[in-house]
Amino acid sequence: MIAAAMALSANDHDLRLAPPWTIGPRAGMVLLTLLLPAMLVLEWSSKQAFSLSVFYLCPIALAAWNFGRGAGFAIAGMSGAYSAFVAESVRTAAEPISQVYWQSASTLAVFLIFAFVIAHHRHFIDRVATHGRIDSETGATSRREFDQLLRNEAWRAARYKRPMALVLLEVVPRKAEELDAGRLESIANTIRRAVQEFDCLARVADNRFALLLVEHKVEDANAVAARVAEALRGAFAARFDFRVGVVCYIGHGHVSPAKLMIMANDQVRLDANSPKGKIAPAAVV
Repeated sequence: MIAAAMALSANDHDLRLAPPWTIGPRAGMVLLTLLLPAMLVLEWSSKQAFSLSVFYLCPIALAAWNFGRGAGFAIAGMSGAYSAFVAESVRTAAEPISQVYWQSASTLAVFLIFAFVIAHHRHFIDRVATHGRIDSETGATSRREFDQLLRNEAWRAARYKRPMALVLLEVVPRKAEELDAGRLESIANTIRRAVQEFDCLARVADNRFALLLVEHKVEDANAVAARVAEALRGAFAARFDFRVGVVCYIGHGHVSPAKLMIMANDQVRLDANSPKGKIAPAAVV
């Protein structure tokens, strides 16, 4: 397997998550349109017979989950204001006004906190599901997703006898430099600007990126690798060294994704001994 050639990093996710359940914006809007007015009418008609405060949490949760924090706060504020209006309307002369104020304020606070928690939870679920495929620090494809793409493209290239290439880029910080999230993102953005939009960029280790080049022959892959290396060294030469390994499959026989990754690692080590400003020629399989 490809993972045997390079250990998974902290940016990869073994947990497979389905997208969070939702009824959809249109259905959510229909339910809110029907549910909230029905509750307001029932609240007014019931007076003090029973409290509907708990039931208001249903439209609040629906709005916060489907439409975000702002919608949740809006429904929470509307529900709290209407609860306060009903409480003041049914207050008897003997009942102190301070009791209504306290009840209204506490109810509104509960509604707002509930909306915040639901919206925050939805945001967390969305981020976890997204970052199963996308590296959170750089925006590049995650290692696990890249492994799957490499397997699929290797199978397709062997099946239809089409060329493909794998480019591995290693970032080597200088002694005084630190490879933090901000610099990693800058490096990823520099690589993106140097390649085509449809070329897959992935972060495959803490200090390594990979490019999957579909339908690229040897000379094309070498040209892309040289262009990327030149862009990186031009932008970060004073801070980092870059080692580049290129492996090309030319469409003959079976190709193993693990073999491609191992050969790319060997090319990176070979590039470390190449003359400065040059990259090692692509290995062909």
